[in-house]
Amino acid sequence: MLLHVSVFSQAPNTWIQKADFGGIERTDAVAFSIGSKGYLGTGYVAIYKKDFWEYDPIANSWTQKADFGGASRYSAVGFSIDEKGYVGTGVDSSGVRSDFWEYDPVENTWTQKADFGGTPRLAAIGFSIDGKGYIGTGGNFFSLNNDFWEYDPGTNSWSEKASFAGTARADAVGFSINGKGYIGTGYDGQPNATKDFWEYDPTTDSWIQKADFGGHARYLAAGFSIGNRGYIGTGFTGFLKEDFWEYDSDANRWANKEDFGGGLRYGASGFSIGNKGYLGTGYYNGFFYKDFWEYTPEESCDAPSNLSTTNITSTTAILHWDAVSGADSYQVLYKTSGTPQWHLARPIGNEQILIGLAPNIEYAWKVKTVCNLSPLTLSEPSLPSIFTTAPMRLAEENAYTHIEILPNPILSLSTISFSLEEESHVAIELFDAAGKRLRIILDENLQAGNHEVILNRGDLTSGMYFLEVSTNDKSEKKKLMIE
Repeated sequence: MLLHVSVFSQAPNTWIQKADFGGIERTDAVAFSIGSKGYLGTGYVAIYKKDFWEYDPIANSWTQKADFGGASRYSAVGFSIDEKGYVGTGVDSSGVRSDFWEYDPVENTWTQKADFGGTPRLAAIGFSIDGKGYIGTGGNFFSLNNDFWEYDPGTNSWSEKASFAGTARADAVGFSINGKGYIGTGYDGQPNATKDFWEYDPTTDSWIQKADFGGHARYLAAGFSIGNRGYIGTGFTGFLKEDFWEYDSDANRWANKEDFGGGLRYGASGFSIGNKGYLGTGYYNGFFYKDFWEYTPEESCDAPSNLSTTNITSTTAILHWDAVSGADSYQVLYKTSGTPQWHLARPIGNEQILIGLAPNIEYAWKVKTVCNLSPLTLSEPSLPSIFTTAPMRLAEENAYTHIEILPNPILSLSTISFSLEEESHVAIELFDAAGKRLRIILDENLQAGNHEVILNRGDLTSGMYFLEVSTNDKSEKKKLMIE
């Protein structure tokens, strides 16, 4: 018997339909993920719901779990902190609520926690950052809110933080990326849908406005985050939407992606597990939905960050940046500030030595990540960085005099001799002909006087090299030949 096994890999920037949500159709449910499982529950379909379901992406199956601990409701908020889930606020048959509950997936139990710190509300947003939960915006049937609150599960307490800096609103989208929170879109009554987008920094308790959401203004959209990217799609803005957008938090830029696979709707719910996004349920034109879809994003090619320049002399500088996970290599672009011509350097690591610069000149530089060589995949350039080379010093001002390398060319060993007129830090570095630093031969503070350093050829191949000697205020290069 011949057994044929096929393994399918979903193409990037595509949607694929998965097993329908395990409960009945609904809108305005809560959804979040804990570890490798997703959770979806509560919501509305002619009646308020409180059933709660777990999704296993490996088995592509739903399992009913313990009903939500509070009253049946919709338009509540849900998020996870570490290995627990949290659901609160919303509206039930008695009105808007402020109760708040913790779900333990191991015990499959719900425990009531301290009520949400703000006024009762529905249609708020929630997310978690570094072990804390956050809820804000939303409203009741008569007014809208822009207050913002932090929940500490360790002390089971709420504290009010800086109010959301946009207009008060309901039915916005919120998620977190790399220690920052984001809120955008929503209904603010002035006159209706919004598209502004804001970032919250919990370390400074402050908000900053970012690039507007890339699509039309809307509310009742769905969203989630994957890595350093956020996603918003579907929703309502006088008419229903199915478009889907990606936010790059590093570049502060939106990009239109493949439309949501399930079509037009609002009030859908979403979460992410690993590098996949999930979105389902919702409402359209009298119909409630229970279909459920998986999104595979394009592989991100992130631009480098934290650029810095060190060891700046009149003719050289060393450029540094943080390594990007998964990078194949990098491209460095540099130029004299104010001129159009960029020069290209191709470092192997996250450092580049620039040589042959002009004294007392301002230079600009930026870096691209090379994520793949075939096909060539490059990131957007990093934000540019600026440095100015040191002025050229007159010979009589030099901290050292007469650098000598003997023998030169080198067969095995050579002596580097120099004299310091004053105490100084001295660095002696060896570069290849392309400007790549190969060795740090000396990096010490030395007294005034004559000095000698031994250079051992070691594994250096025959060819031309450059030796750079730098002191506190001077740098000089010497050509070095190895036979």
